[in-house]
Amino acid sequence: GWSFNAGVNFANAYNDPSSNRGVDSWTTVDTGIGYEFGGDGWSKGLSVRLAATNLFDTPPPFANRLFGYDGANGNQTGRSISLSVTKSW
Repeated sequence: GWSFNAGVNFANAYNDPSSNRGVDSWTTVDTGIGYEFGGDGWSKGLSVRLAATNLFDTPPPFANRLFGYDGANGNQTGRSISLSVTKSW
Protein backbone atom coordinates (compact mmCIF):
# COMPACT_ATOMS: atom_id res chain seq x y z
CA GLY A 1 0.00 0.00 0.00
CA TRP A 2 1.96 3.01 -1.10
CA SER A 3 0.17 6.23 -2.02
CA PHE A 4 1.48 9.52 -3.37
CA ASN A 5 -0.17 12.82 -4.18
CA ALA A 6 0.98 16.18 -5.46
CA GLY A 7 -0.82 19.37 -6.33
CA VAL A 8 0.10 22.71 -7.81
CA ASN A 9 -1.84 25.75 -6.58
CA PHE A 10 -1.87 28.90 -8.71
CA ALA A 11 -3.31 32.34 -7.97
CA ASN A 12 -3.18 34.59 -11.03
CA ALA A 13 -1.85 38.14 -10.95
CA TYR A 14 -4.50 40.82 -10.53
CA ASN A 15 -5.05 44.51 -9.82
CA ASP A 16 -6.03 45.21 -6.24
CA PRO A 17 -9.08 47.53 -6.41
CA SER A 18 -8.52 48.88 -2.88
CA SER A 19 -5.05 50.22 -3.68
CA ASN A 20 -5.04 50.27 -7.51
CA ARG A 21 -1.76 48.31 -7.48
CA GLY A 22 -0.82 45.12 -9.23
CA VAL A 23 -0.38 41.91 -7.21
CA ASP A 24 1.91 39.23 -8.65
CA SER A 25 0.83 35.64 -9.26
CA TRP A 26 1.62 32.98 -6.64
CA THR A 27 2.32 29.28 -7.18
CA THR A 28 2.78 26.68 -4.44
CA VAL A 29 3.25 22.90 -4.44
CA ASP A 30 1.70 20.46 -1.96
CA THR A 31 2.73 16.82 -1.77
CA GLY A 32 2.35 13.72 0.37
CA ILE A 33 3.42 10.12 0.57
CA GLY A 34 1.87 7.37 2.64
CA TYR A 35 1.98 3.68 3.34
CA GLU A 36 -0.82 1.45 4.58
CA PHE A 37 0.35 -1.75 6.21
CA GLY A 38 -1.48 -4.93 5.39
CA GLY A 39 -1.56 -8.41 6.79
CA ASP A 40 -2.69 -9.63 10.17
CA GLY A 41 -1.55 -8.80 13.66
CA TRP A 42 -0.61 -5.40 15.07
CA SER A 43 0.09 -3.85 11.64
CA LYS A 44 -3.41 -4.50 10.29
CA GLY A 45 -5.13 -1.12 9.84
CA LEU A 46 -1.92 0.85 10.45
CA SER A 47 -0.98 3.68 8.08
CA VAL A 48 1.74 6.32 8.04
CA ARG A 49 1.65 9.55 6.01
CA LEU A 50 4.16 12.37 5.48
CA ALA A 51 2.80 15.54 3.86
CA ALA A 52 4.13 18.99 2.96
CA THR A 53 2.10 22.11 2.19
CA ASN A 54 3.89 24.89 0.28
CA LEU A 55 6.84 22.52 -0.20
CA PHE A 56 9.22 25.18 -1.57
CA ASP A 57 8.28 27.78 1.10
CA THR A 58 7.15 30.35 -1.47
CA PRO A 59 6.07 33.60 0.23
CA PRO A 60 2.84 35.26 -0.92
CA PRO A 61 3.18 38.29 -3.21
CA PHE A 62 3.03 41.75 -1.70
CA ALA A 63 -0.38 43.37 -1.54
CA ASN A 64 -1.02 46.75 0.03
CA ARG A 65 -3.02 45.37 2.97
CA LEU A 66 -2.67 45.41 6.75
CA PHE A 67 -0.15 42.53 6.90
CA GLY A 68 1.35 43.00 3.42
CA TYR A 69 -0.53 40.20 1.65
CA ASP A 70 -4.05 39.44 0.47
CA GLY A 71 -5.51 36.91 2.92
CA ALA A 72 -8.16 35.83 0.40
CA ASN A 73 -5.52 34.67 -2.11
CA GLY A 74 -2.51 33.77 0.02
CA ASN A 75 -1.15 33.16 3.49
CA GLN A 76 2.11 33.63 5.35
CA THR A 77 2.20 30.19 6.93
CA GLY A 78 5.05 29.07 4.70
CA ARG A 79 6.13 25.45 4.48
CA SER A 80 4.22 23.09 6.72
CA ILE A 81 5.25 19.46 7.21
CA SER A 82 3.16 16.86 8.98
CA LEU A 83 3.57 13.23 9.93
CA SER A 84 0.52 11.19 10.83
CA VAL A 85 0.23 7.65 12.12
CA THR A 86 -3.26 6.14 12.06
CA LYS A 87 -4.51 2.83 13.45
CA SER A 88 -8.00 1.57 12.72
CA TRP A 89 -9.69 -1.55 13.99
